[in-house]
Parts: sequence; C-alpha cells; structure tokens
Amino acid sequence: MNSDKKSKEIEYMYEDIMKDLHDGVVRVTFTKKDGTERKMKCTLNENMMPQFETVKTNQAKDVNKEVIKCWDLEKEAWRSFRVDSVKIAFFEAYGDK
Repeated sequence: MNSDKKSKEIEYMYEDIMKDLHDGVVRVTFTKKDGTERKMKCTLNENMMPQFETVKTNQAKDVNKEVIKCWDLEKEAWRSFRVDSVKIAFFEAYGDK
C-alpha cells in the first residue's frame, strides 16, 4: 500500500475514533509497542471524566493524528495508543451521565 493511501486511512480512523470518544465510551483493542495486545475502555467525553482532567480541544497547536490520547475509564488515568496499532475500535455507550 502506498504511503499516501495509508496516511489517509490513518487520518480517517483518527477522525472516526475521536468523534466516538467525544460522544461517549469506546472499546479499543490495539497492539502495544512491546507487541502485547491491550484492551481499553476509554473516552474524551467531559461528562465521564473527573472535572480536573477535562481536555481543552480547541488549542491552536498541531495535532498528531497518529496517536490518540484519551481517558482510560478502568485505570482512571490518561493513556494513549497509535492509530495504526488498532485492531478494533467500537462505540459502546453515549456519555450523557
């Protein structure tokens, strides 16, 4: 696959996952850098994160669309994953707590 096509696929996946993260809960399965598989229940929905952990998304700096930083609901901490390491990601629930 040529790199331009792969870049567009990664960008599309990034946008899709980010939309779902802002809407509610997403279950993501990805491969960590060490080669192990990790499953994570995560969000970027402000209603589902502690108030002091709220993300401001309208910042003017460049966004790296190869990595997603999100709130891990089970570990109650910030975690990140590379978009190209995602095996499956699906929307689980809306975040209107």
